[in-house]
Amino acid sequence: MPEEPSIPVIVERLANVQDDVTEIKRNMATRTDQAHVDDRIKDLVAALASERAERVAAVEKEALARGAAVEKEAGERKKVAERLQVVEDRMEARKYNVGIAIALAVLGSGLSVIALAFRPLFGG
Repeated sequence: MPEEPSIPVIVERLANVQDDVTEIKRNMATRTDQAHVDDRIKDLVAALASERAERVAAVEKEALARGAAVEKEAGERKKVAERLQVVEDRMEARKYNVGIAIALAVLGSGLSVIALAFRPLFGG
């Protein structure tokens, strides 16, 4: 028959087994924690990618809105410039019309004076 181990040997073996069990539990907890950490990292990466995509979309939308606003403002400025040109053309035409009216008035006055001065000559 084999010899039975002594009490101190059994106690030492039990302590070693308990240490091994504790180490296995610690490793299992570490692996579980690592799995949770990996899952959390994946979730955070997905959330960051989603937030980045939202921000990029918002920036692109704002850029399009600014471009549309700039185009609209350019169109309005063009319309205002066209209206100002029409007003300037009318003012120029009025200036020439006034000049022509003054010249005709002077010519008419001169002809009236000539007509009055030479009326006695023509039997008037």
